[in-house]
Amino acid sequence: MKPEPTHRYVKSGIEYVLIGEGQMLADDWYKLDPGAERDAPVDMREVAIYRAIGETTIWVRPLEEFEDGRFEALPTHPAAPAVTAADRIRALIRTVRKAKSEVAPKYSEGYEAGLKQALAIIEQEASDV
Repeated sequence: MKPEPTHRYVKSGIEYVLIGEGQMLADDWYKLDPGAERDAPVDMREVAIYRAIGETTIWVRPLEEFEDGRFEALPTHPAAPAVTAADRIRALIRTVRKAKSEVAPKYSEGYEAGLKQALAIIEQEASDV
């Protein structure tokens, strides 16, 4: 039985099945960031696990990239969950947390305090959704 696609990559139109979500386990693997003072660790980063329809290769990418508009859920598929406001807020919270962990240590305490305040506001909004 051929699985039905759950998502489409916007740029190419290729359809994929989202197999699941997971966490990257990589003790000594770093994301190269040419503009940063140091590279960001990849360990424990949330990832999307997916594959193209009719293909066997399994793909893994950071979950925030899967949820940032590069892929669109196919609403006609019953297994494709609708993206709700709460889902988008949770994705935004992950992005802010990532920014805080990767960017804030390089800047002043004021920047980190601003990120903490923004995260608190977003989390409050998410609890109301």
